[in-house]
Order: sequence, then C-alpha cells, then structure tokens
Amino acid sequence: MKSDSEDAFYKELLRTYIDSTNDAIFVLCDEMKFLLCNNAGEKCFAVQEKRLTNHNKRMSITDIFKDKKTIDLFNHHFPAILEGQPVRFESLVQLNTVPEQWMEFTCNRVRLNHANMVIIIARDITERIKTELSIKEYNSNLENLIKERTKDLLIANNQKDKLFSIIAHDLRAPFNPIIGYSETMIEEDNLSIHDYQDLARKIYSCSKKTLRFLDTLLNWSRFQLCESAICKQPYNIVEIVNSAIDTLYESANIKNITINNNIEPVQIYLDKNILTIVLRNIISNAIKFTSHGGFITLSTFVEKDDHVISISDTGVGMSQETIDRIFKEKSTLSNKGTDGEEGTGLGLLFCIDLMNKHEGKINAFSVKGCGTTFCLKIPKRDIKKSNHVHGYTTLN
Repeated sequence: MKSDSEDAFYKELLRTYIDSTNDAIFVLCDEMKFLLCNNAGEKCFAVQEKRLTNHNKRMSITDIFKDKKTIDLFNHHFPAILEGQPVRFESLVQLNTVPEQWMEFTCNRVRLNHANMVIIIARDITERIKTELSIKEYNSNLENLIKERTKDLLIANNQKDKLFSIIAHDLRAPFNPIIGYSETMIEEDNLSIHDYQDLARKIYSCSKKTLRFLDTLLNWSRFQLCESAICKQPYNIVEIVNSAIDTLYESANIKNITINNNIEPVQIYLDKNILTIVLRNIISNAIKFTSHGGFITLSTFVEKDDHVISISDTGVGMSQETIDRIFKEKSTLSNKGTDGEEGTGLGLLFCIDLMNKHEGKINAFSVKGCGTTFCLKIPKRDIKKSNHVHGYTTLN
C-alpha cells in the first residue's frame, strides 16, 4: 500500500508531465465545467487555471469561446462523450482574449470514484490547416492551369487541322488545270509541236502561280500558328482581287467560265492574307459549281458602314435550307462540282471563321438552279485617321 508521501510524489509527477506537454489538457465534469487545466491550456485560453476551476464558480468550457460553431460542436458531442464514445473534431476557434485559431479537440470519458469526467486534449493546428489550404489552393490553381493548357492545346490542334484543310482546299483548284493540260499532252495523239509548246507554257505558268500561291499560303499558316495579331493595312482592293483571280484563271478557262472583274479601285483597311484566302475559296467554289460556259462576276459597293465585295455565279445554286445549315448550324457540306470536282466541305466554314476574326461578315443569297451570290462585308475605316498598335489597326 502506498504511503501519503508516495501518493504526493506520483501526483506531482503526473502534474509535471501534464504541464510539460505542448497540447492544452483539461478535465471537465459531467456538466462541462472545468476540474483541471494544464499550463498549455492556460496559455491557449489566456486564462489562469484557478479562475477556470474556482470551486465557488467553475467555468463551463463553452464560456471561453465566442464563436457559435465551436460552442455548438461541444454541446452536440458532449452527450456521446459521456456515454463513452471517443470524439475528435476540428473548429476555427474564437476565444475571448486571443486571435482566432484552428484547433483539434480529442475528447474521452474516464470514470473515477463512480463519477464521469471528460479529458480533452486541444491542439493548435492552425499552421497545418494553413498548409493544407495552401496545398489545396496550389492544386486548384494547378488543375485550372492544366485545364487552360489543355484547352489551348485543343484550340491549337484544331487550328492546325483547319490550316491543313485550308491548304488542301486551296491547292486543289490550281492543280486541276496542270493535271488537265498534262492529260491532254499524254492522251492526244495529233498534237503539233506548237500545241505541245502552248500546253507546256500553260503548265509552266500554272506551276509558277501555284508556287507563289503556296508560298503565300504557308506564310499565312505560320502567321496563324504563331497566333500573331491580325495586321490590317490600307490596300487597293483591285490588287488583291486580281491576285486571287490570276491564281484560278486556268481552272475557269478549262470550263470556259468567264470571270467578269468589275471591282472598283478603292483602298480598304484589311488583312491581305485573310481576304486573299477567303476570295480564293469563294471564287474556287464558284468555278466548281458553275457549268461550262457560265459566268462569275465580281463587284464592289458600299452599304452603310461596310465595303462589300460581291461574287456572283451562274452555277447550280443552293436552297435556303442549305444556306441555313452552313451559316446557322455550321454544318459541312461536301458536294461534287459540275465536272465531278471533289471537295472537303470545310472551305466555306473557314471563310466564315476568318471573316469573323477580321471583324467582317459573309452573307449568301441563292436560288436553286439559278446561281449564288456571296457578299463579303468589311467595315469602313477612315484611313487618314488610323493608327497601328501592336499589329492591330485602331481608328478614330
């Protein structure tokens, strides 16, 4: 049996151990009132133990909190704790005398002399929570960055596919006359030397034009893939239209299609590469869907705040349903031309996309069997009052 001196020693040893820990330790009676509080608990709650455990007026643990959430958590869990269930919870604690801090409470019931007591260990986890929140924020930012990069990659990949399709679409027409003239030289047995020379000159001319066209197309593709700004400058629209027609002249000549160029000389602020691509696509389609001996007419006029370039043909035309599918539903339509010419059905959608990027528009008017008219609308600008900023043209 232990002596009184031994009991005093072990009590002092136990108290010394409790006071040496960094965690706040306190003991409550079954009424949630303080029976004991260690040194760390005094520092944590900024209140002396004798005030908490005053026999005449013991404080309840809920008296030292001023945030409703922590008080509600203790009130909610205390009945279960008294029944012997160990409970652990976290709360952003607001005390009466110190700044708010995140704390973790570990609660266990013990029985001593047939009385219920609750031992609570309170640990400051503010730094841990801050670290977790920082990691969570970092992960969230990283996830958003990955989503943005993935989106950028998808856009870039889509843009690349578009560019390849544009190149394939635009190169198809210039090669048709080269192939046609070559087939004539191979299949015709009664050609004279003069005929051979004439065909060779045409092939040479078409090849040179196609090479220039390819260089322009590749430069524009690099420009697009590098996400360069649209560069608008004043151009005489006649020069751009003549260049587009020149590239496709032989294709029209093979089908004996007459191209009437009624474009008036006017300077327009535009991106030359974009408009050239759009014109070539639309004129190429007009040739494709116009029968032998037909006509294609280009003209310009002003409509309110826009310069309008009109391309009309006497081809097979489109129904209003087809026009709506292209312009409203953004559907691709790939139909063979009047000579069986193949296509991807993407060219017109790209033209619409490019004109939107150029702050312009494309409209189409057509009657089935009576031809089609495309109108390219380019906003008017006061050339004298314009300024260039970072590759863009800003106008007053």
